Amino acid sequence: MIVSGSALGGRKLGRQVEVSHLVPDGNGIECTARRADLLAVCVSPAGVISFAGGVSHRIAITLKRKPRGRHMAAHQQLLYYIVFSTKQRRPLLQNDQFREEVWAYMAGIVRNLGGFAIRIGGYHDHAHLLVRIPAKVSVSDFVGKLKANTSKHINDSRDAVLKFHWQDGYGAFTVSPSQQDSVVAYIDSQMEHHRKQSFQDEFLEILKRHQLKYDAKYVWE
Repeated sequence: MIVSGSALGGRKLGRQVEVSHLVPDGNGIECTARRADLLAVCVSPAGVISFAGGVSHRIAITLKRKPRGRHMAAHQQLLYYIVFSTKQRRPLLQNDQFREEVWAYMAGIVRNLGGFAIRIGGYHDHAHLLVRIPAKVSVSDFVGKLKANTSKHINDSRDAVLKFHWQDGYGAFTVSPSQQDSVVAYIDSQMEHHRKQSFQDEFLEILKRHQLKYDAKYVWE
């Protein structure tokens, strides 16, 4: 902290004092000077600076704080459109209430993994997600934990003969902010969309749209 200034009458104070700390004392600011001949400095709200020995000057006070190093933390999330089906594309999500509960639970898992679910939806045999994923988390780890946690919750909370499982693979595609609304609208239209098109045809169409090469023999389990 640097204390400097000039007398209000125009006479130069002629002193610049580097101080190590400032402590408010109710009437002014008391500080300890590093210079041996100025053991203490008191700056009052009225602009009176007092040096050791009782000498006071009314001055215009300028306080300058030494610059501190500042570091900006990195905060980044990437927007992904993710698609995956149930095991062997079985229609395990036919019940409307159950399906919506699964989407809601998945949104909670996304949040627990440090991400944010913008929209989750799908059809009887697959899920579509538009999510923000922390840059430090790999997409494969994120999707793997999401599917594993969701399957475990479903199986632990339902007394069903047929256990619930997702397929092993998935599709993940980056989305620009300008495309967000159109992807949300597409996810919202899934029930209507699949009255005319199967999931297999839809998924292959998505791969082509994103110009991804694939071998049809290995797309499905």
